Amino acid sequence: MVFARSKRKLGQVIEHSFFKDHLVLVCVLAHLGLNLINWAVLFFGLREFKSYPIPLHYTILGGVDLLGEWYRLLVLPLTGLLILLINAALGFISYKREKLLSYFLVSIGLLCQVLILIISIAFLKLVRG
Repeated sequence: MVFARSKRKLGQVIEHSFFKDHLVLVCVLAHLGLNLINWAVLFFGLREFKSYPIPLHYTILGGVDLLGEWYRLLVLPLTGLLILLINAALGFISYKREKLLSYFLVSIGLLCQVLILIISIAFLKLVRG
């Protein structure tokens, strides 16, 4: 009974006009795709550096000022995923009243994901020398 009710609710969410809007769908799918690429880039890029500390923070004045374990860099794609979930949820809630706000939220989330991917690639270049 609870499962049937949950399935019906999920069907209503999926059938919502928010997910039928092409701009929203493209932004959310692109955000998710870039997030998956970010996970893969960091995971496979740091695979050979698991045995020693890597730079985690870089300042323009002093260079690297924090070293740590390789998996601590995975907070970057995790942050991107969190931004996706929060912005998509807020966009979903506001879609009926204000479509422009929904577009803004999913677009800004996509921009954040692009910046996070650039930061991840920059850290990999720093680690590799």
